[in-house]
Amino acid sequence: MESDRSSLERRCPSCGEVRSVRDFYHGRAVCKLCVGTQASRAYTIRTIFQGDFVCRQCGLRRTAEQASSYAENLCRTCHAENLRKKKEAAPALLKCRHCGRTKPKDEFARYSLTCCKVCAARLARERKNKEVEI
Repeated sequence: MESDRSSLERRCPSCGEVRSVRDFYHGRAVCKLCVGTQASRAYTIRTIFQGDFVCRQCGLRRTAEQASSYAENLCRTCHAENLRKKKEAAPALLKCRHCGRTKPKDEFARYSLTCCKVCAARLARERKNKEVEI
């Protein structure tokens, strides 16, 4: 009897309360109440930023039009700088999963950092030939 009851209840990792399974959305670990609270908090942040805000990275006062993301509290300039730094920090050499060779990043397709351009072209030709045969 006790095991039947525990299968109908779950603990929410956000609030820590044990709730009925019905109080959870399918596939979500957090209860419906906490999901609503988080959504409400995000809405409040967006409404606060309808006016000016202070960028948490550069510390300058910015208008809402200069915001890149309400949740991150960053201006567009700082957000772009962070993306540029992240791109520069990427490894210069990558290993192709198909041929196993280590090559410079320039020899990989922009859309895929797992397959070099040579292998991608070869795979595309093979796919095209298979379609023609069918």
